[in-house]
Amino acid sequence: MTEKKSPILAAVLSFLIPGFGQIYSGEARRGMGIFLIGTMFTMFEIFLIRNNYEGRQIVPVLVAGIATILFWIFNMYDAHTTAKKNRGEM
Repeated sequence: MTEKKSPILAAVLSFLIPGFGQIYSGEARRGMGIFLIGTMFTMFEIFLIRNNYEGRQIVPVLVAGIATILFWIFNMYDAHTTAKKNRGEM
């Protein structure tokens, strides 16, 4: 019998590290994919911020930042729904 996972804990784990809630919920492949995509989003945002000389490129930094935040929110929602699905609540 499969152990039932907490959707709240899955969302919190994904808040801390994207993809870890999915891994906790038993979806390791999905979690690793989300972790890699989240890492790429973050690295791209850091690259844009570091290369934003004298604040001239504020729009790309803002757009990438908003995209990163939206992905992070999606990641937490996905972890929560994945845990609920694996519990049989959906």
